[in-house]
Amino acid sequence: MEVGQPQPIGGGGHQLCRDPGKESASDLWADLLDHRSQVASSDMNKSMYSLTRKSVDDSATVRVITVFTLIYLPASFIATVLETNLFKFQDDSEALRIPPQLWIYVAVALPLTFLTVGLVGFQDEA
Repeated sequence: MEVGQPQPIGGGGHQLCRDPGKESASDLWADLLDHRSQVASSDMNKSMYSLTRKSVDDSATVRVITVFTLIYLPASFIATVLETNLFKFQDDSEALRIPPQLWIYVAVALPLTFLTVGLVGFQDEA
């Protein structure tokens, strides 16, 4: 090692460079405390990175749930408002009868579904 060059001290994967010109105890303590602060900051950064990755994964899951909700919510809302039984069984037979007002449900629910999904897609782009 050359004379006048900082000399590494410390261990455990972290090294503190000691300048030979700094010989006072207060300078050495300041360097040591600064080194410990840097090590603590590095550890906190690693923890924050891990938490950020988990948050991104959770965000993706919530996004999938939101998309499915956006698809089904308008149709569910319209069905509730119309209080319609989409399929009815006849009392005297086991035949299945589709009410003639079903077209109203489809005509309102489908455009409302597309409008809702489109608005959310438009907000994501903005």
